[in-house]
Amino acid sequence: MKQKHNRLCARWRASAIAGAFCLGISLYAGISGYAMAADVTGRPHVTDGDTLRFGKQSVRLAGIDAPERKELCDEDTDHPKPCGQIAAKALRDRIGHQIVTCSGTTTDHYRRLVATCYAAGEDLGAFMVRSGQALAYRRYSEAYIAEEDEARKAGRGIWAGSFIPPWTWRKNQHR
Repeated sequence: MKQKHNRLCARWRASAIAGAFCLGISLYAGISGYAMAADVTGRPHVTDGDTLRFGKQSVRLAGIDAPERKELCDEDTDHPKPCGQIAAKALRDRIGHQIVTCSGTTTDHYRRLVATCYAAGEDLGAFMVRSGQALAYRRYSEAYIAEEDEARKAGRGIWAGSFIPPWTWRKNQHR
């Protein structure tokens, strides 16, 4: 689709109608979640446990869902933990000053590129789930189910106590 789009735009570049057509296709791609394949590389800022930012480009780690920044785990105890902040720190610490490369083909409703990202050859989504800092986001992918099972059995991260799955926590915040 990208090559066809680029050829049409190159042929019709001088025409105002063609410009409107190309803009329409680009807007459709962004709104519908169908984006052209994209690679992003650099030293990202960690927004939260499943989101990176490379300058103005936000990237959502594909196939995982980490606790939100304000989310607490072990709320039923005297010592609740800021598991969303802990997840973000785990991702930040794992990346350090390394170059991260992300590759994706779609965007989400926040216009973030949904991508699989690597630092020093390690899949960051797999790391987050295996370490118990995120869950396999089974609604969208089955990629990290084995890593989640491993973390749950070992009692790592959020599996060491009680927590509300991030998708349920978000839903409860909007009531």
